[in-house]
Amino acid sequence: MIDWANLNFIPEELECRCGCAQMGMDHDFLQTLQDVRTSYGRVMNVSSGYRCAAHPIEARKIEKGGKPGSHYSGKAVDILVSGEAALELLRVALAHPDVTGIGVNQKGPHSSRFIHIDTITEPNRPTIWSY
Repeated sequence: MIDWANLNFIPEELECRCGCAQMGMDHDFLQTLQDVRTSYGRVMNVSSGYRCAAHPIEARKIEKGGKPGSHYSGKAVDILVSGEAALELLRVALAHPDVTGIGVNQKGPHSSRFIHIDTITEPNRPTIWSY
């Protein structure tokens, strides 16, 4: 059971946005996310949290013969952030021992730029990448 009272996040911002409103976030990941948020010291606006298998992005991965991605595991989020704030979030995430994956998308309009943070542990997986 997730103790939302001790988090700077609310269930609605982390649930699947395909219309199903499923909440599949991993409890340990949420604690890591909160630790990152505390160190970062700023609001973190989630653009994508949990994604069910029917979510269009996950469904495309499955259709192409792959497996669902890190968001499906409940161990990943995308945080809307750009500019100097993105650089600071990147520094904080890189310094956190439980963060194992960081994706950087800083192209296009500022309103669509994000940093992906996850705690997935799979062999031969990059630690940091760009979109």
